Formats: sequence, structure tokens, C-alpha cells
Amino acid sequence: MNDYILFLDTETSDKPKYWNAPTDEVDHWPYILQIAWTICKKSGETVLTHDYYINPGDIKMSEESMRVHGITLDFLKKNGIKREEVLQQLSDDLEKFNPLVVGHFLKFDIKMIEVGFNRAGIKQSFLHRPRFCTMFVTRSIFLGANSRLLRLNELYKSLFGAEFKNQHNALYDALAAKDCFFELLKKGQIKEKEFIKQAKYFKEKHNSGLLKKVVMPSIILVIIIFVLYLLLVSI
Repeated sequence: MNDYILFLDTETSDKPKYWNAPTDEVDHWPYILQIAWTICKKSGETVLTHDYYINPGDIKMSEESMRVHGITLDFLKKNGIKREEVLQQLSDDLEKFNPLVVGHFLKFDIKMIEVGFNRAGIKQSFLHRPRFCTMFVTRSIFLGANSRLLRLNELYKSLFGAEFKNQHNALYDALAAKDCFFELLKKGQIKEKEFIKQAKYFKEKHNSGLLKKVVMPSIILVIIIFVLYLLLVSI
């Protein structure tokens, strides 16, 4: 495990239009409204914590999302700061600490942040960074193979006997994920093989996306060119 661990969470304007859309096709993705992360040493000692609201400009926010996190566009216009400033700070922290990145339902937060990097024109990626999702590990620890995965508040309650406060606030969600991660480590419920398993999962997810985005279109193009060639030589 890395010397530093970064726990993060985001709150967004809506759900994605297309969950499998590439993160550089930003029109298919909602906007980050709040993002928080805390960096700890692997001993559990907190190094830093950041919590930001982002002013996304004139966008539409779904009523469902507003009901979940309670963030309004008026609040963001008064209290939000520029996306570029926030995500540059995150990018700098990733470069400085080279952490293991941890979250609950991490693949969504990672995609949203990479969309944010693209919108902000920041060259940063999670591709080569180790990642760990506290949601994925719940199946092997608490549930059978055919059961659904635990939500963050469910995992927290199963470990600590009570729900945490201010759910669906990015800062409190990130801190809850941190508490769950270290408690699972303390109980010996996260083994080395789980880190290896998740590293393989995230790598395969990336390669699958790359196949859809780059390889398949290239294959189709080659087939089209070959068919056109056959048509030309047959004339």
C-alpha cells in the first residue's frame, strides 16, 4: 500500500446521460458541484483536507440531485469558486503525494473528476494511480455473491453501529469512507489480495473503454477501406 491515501467524494448536478461515455465527451456528463478530499498517512494520521464548492455557471440541475444533496445554484453562485482552481489543487496533491485513491462507488467519482479535468483543460489522469473502492469490498466481506453492494451509510452503520451525520455532503462522505477503510484494515477484513483484485478491475475497465473508443473505430475504418478497395479493383 502507498505511503499516502487520498479519500474523495463528489456531489453532482445530475446522473450521467450515458454511463459508458468517454470522459472527454463532456456533454454526456453532469457537473461537479462539491468535491472534497482528505489525505492521510497509511498510519491513519491526517495530512490535509480540502472541501470546495464549484460555481459551474448556468447549468441545469435535476430536482432529484437537489433533493439528495440540498445544493442550489444560487448557493453555488455565492459560495462556489472556479472549477480550474479546485481541480488544479487536486491535481497538485495527486502529483505531490502519489496516493492510493479511495472512495465509495469510486468509479463514478473518478469519471466525474476526469470529466472535470477535461473541462478545465488540466492534463491529469487516474490511469496509473492505484485505486480502491470501499463499496466493492462489501460483497466479499458482508454479502453473498448475488447480493447488492452496501451503500456508504450501510457500511458505516455495520462497522460503527450508527449512521454518520450530513450524508451526501462530499466532505462528510469522504471522511466516512476514510473511517470505514481504516476500520476494515484494523479488523483484518481487507487483505492484500483485495488490493490486487481491485487494481486488476480498474485496469480492465480502462482497457475496455480504450477498446471501445480507439480500437473498435480503427477496426471498423480498416474494414471500410478494405471493402472500398475490393469494390474499386472489381470495377
